[in-house]
Amino acid sequence: MLDAVLRDLADLPERMQHSATALAARALAESIDVGPETYRFQSALVGQLMSCMSELREMAPPKAEGDSVDDLNARRAARRRAASTG
Repeated sequence: MLDAVLRDLADLPERMQHSATALAARALAESIDVGPETYRFQSALVGQLMSCMSELREMAPPKAEGDSVDDLNARRAARRRAASTG
């Protein structure tokens, strides 16, 4: 679980990766990976982790829909596909 949380946190801005909510998410993921004292306890941890991750996603700035670099890369890929098919 910790690996997945760290991948998700890497998509966030740097300042958010070190926020209290992000640190709580890491701690919860580590606790989940260790294993449950009981399944009910693990279920509660998963619920709290989902809440933390949702809160982080809501606070994150929106991703840019596309920029000139993305447009250039898309056109380049289309040209390469067209050239490879003949």
